Amino acid sequence: RSFLSVGLLLLCSSCYFTFLRTSYASKDNLEVLIIGAGISGINIAKRLNDIGVKNYKILEEGSGLGGTWFWNKYPGCACDIPAVLYSFSWHYNPAWTKKFPEADEIQEYMEDAANAEKITPHIQYNTKVVKCAWKEEEGKWKVETSDGATYEANVLVNATGLLHQTITPKFEGDEVFKGVKMHTARWDRSIDLKGKKVGVIGTGCS
Repeated sequence: RSFLSVGLLLLCSSCYFTFLRTSYASKDNLEVLIIGAGISGINIAKRLNDIGVKNYKILEEGSGLGGTWFWNKYPGCACDIPAVLYSFSWHYNPAWTKKFPEADEIQEYMEDAANAEKITPHIQYNTKVVKCAWKEEEGKWKVETSDGATYEANVLVNATGLLHQTITPKFEGDEVFKGVKMHTARWDRSIDLKGKKVGVIGTGCS
């Protein structure tokens, strides 16, 4: 049973990909499903390319790649790690415009990396995974999506993140509030906030 989470990947990715190289008689018969086209999902796909695995698919809930950098577009959203360190080891970018780049620039960098490594054609957008189950008799994972489609694979990789998940709190008077309500992870850039009174719930980085 092959299932890899992001945390496990970060700790033992070299060992795991050595296992993939040696555990299957033919890479042509190896099917891999990756959930999430963020930084982890793109990096996993690159490693699969490196070891010659061609039959993989990335299921991405959003309409674009980038993970947290696709979803979070609120004003001032940026990385708190210097760009030279917040980069793939296999895709250098000498053209970062800032030491701490903003969300749009990071997403563009990730798109460039995915295109350069021919990962983009493997991504299926607007596909939300709702259920994963291991089928012992078949030796495969069965994955169901919100549109009723099903997928099967020998290896399932969970590359979903946490920073795009939304929690919208309820507050007194919420039901009668007539203004615009937005979550930072679902920011609507078409809304002009000039001259408006804005209330912010939460004191985290966002």
